[in-house]
Amino acid sequence: MEQGLLRKSAIKNNLMWIVILGVICGGLSFFGYQNKDYLKSLIKPIVLQQEENYDEYYEQMLPPITNLDELYILNTYFYLYEQETPSSKERKTDGIYLTQLGNKMIICVYPSTADEDPDVLLTEDMVGYIKNTSEVDRYSELLLEVIKDFNSYYGTDFTEEDFAPKVLYMESKSRLIVNYIVTGAIVIFGLAMIIYLIKYVIYLINFKGMKGIRHLKKYGEITSVIDEIESEQPIYAGKGQMITENWIVSTKLNTCAVKLENIIWVYTKLKGISEVQYYALYIHTKDGDKFVINTLTEMNHTQVLNQLKEMIPWIYYGETSQTHNLWKKQRQIMLDEIEANKKIISLNQIQDTGIEEV
Repeated sequence: MEQGLLRKSAIKNNLMWIVILGVICGGLSFFGYQNKDYLKSLIKPIVLQQEENYDEYYEQMLPPITNLDELYILNTYFYLYEQETPSSKERKTDGIYLTQLGNKMIICVYPSTADEDPDVLLTEDMVGYIKNTSEVDRYSELLLEVIKDFNSYYGTDFTEEDFAPKVLYMESKSRLIVNYIVTGAIVIFGLAMIIYLIKYVIYLINFKGMKGIRHLKKYGEITSVIDEIESEQPIYAGKGQMITENWIVSTKLNTCAVKLENIIWVYTKLKGISEVQYYALYIHTKDGDKFVINTLTEMNHTQVLNQLKEMIPWIYYGETSQTHNLWKKQRQIMLDEIEANKKIISLNQIQDTGIEEV
C-alpha cells in the first residue's frame, strides 16, 4: 500500500467537504443577509400605521411582516388572474385592496376572490407580508390597472407617485406559524452546516482526530499503527477501498481503517437521493463503533462484500431488526455466536484438508 495514503486521503476528503459546506453556508448567509429584515420581523412584527415623520418610519421601521390591527383598507374590486394552460380560461386568484402609510398608498393583496368587507380582514387573526415591488411579478402593469380602476370607481386622481414601492400580502396568522417552522428549520440546518464545517476544518489540521483514524489508538500509537497498515499489501484494491490481510481501508468520501478481527456485523445500504444513489457498507465492531465504507458502484460493492465474506465468514451479514436489537442490547450474544461460528468453520476446514487437530 502507498505510504502516506491515509493522510493524503484525509486531506483530500476534508477539503472536498469544506468546499461543499462552505458553499452551502455561504449561500445561507447571503440568503439571511438579503432577508434580514424579514427574519427580524418574524421575531417581533410591528404594527403598520400612519406616522408624522413618514420618511424616517418608512425607511427604518417598515418590516416585511406586520400586524393589521390599526390599518384601514379600501377595496378596489380589482383582481389578479391566473391561466393554468394556454387553452384554459383565466380565473380569479387574489383580491386587490389599498391602504395608506403616511402620505403614500400601498397595494394590498388578499388570497380570496370574495368581495370581503375590509373590516373582516383587520382582525387579530390577520398579518401582512410586505415585499418590495421588485419581488412582485408584473408590478408596473398591476399598479397602472389598479390606479385606473380605483380612480374610475372612487373619482380620485391618484398617480404612480402616490404609491410606495411596497406590496402588502394579507394572510391569516396560521400562515405565520408555518413561516416560523420553515425559518426555524433553515436556521437549524444552517447551524448544523456550520458545525460540520468547523469539524472538517479541525480534521484538515489534525486528521488523527477523525473517527475513522482516532480509534486506531486502541492498537497502539496512531502513527505507528498507520505505518503498519500502509506496510501491508492489498489482497483486494477497489475504487477507494482496500482489503489487506488484517485491515479494510476506505479512502473515498471518508477516510477510515478497520481491523478485520474486530468486525462483527456488516450490512449494505443505498445512500444519496433517488436520482443519484451509491452503495455503502456499514461496519460494526466488537467495541461498539460503527464505520461507513463508501463502495459507490454495485460491482465494486459486490466485490468488496464477497472478499469480506471469504476472509471473515463467521460474522453477521445483512440488516434485520433482530440484529439491530442484538447490537444495541445483547451484543455479547453476537460475540458468543461468532466465536462458535469460528470453531465450526475451523473444524470443517480441518476435516476438508485431512489435518488432525493437535
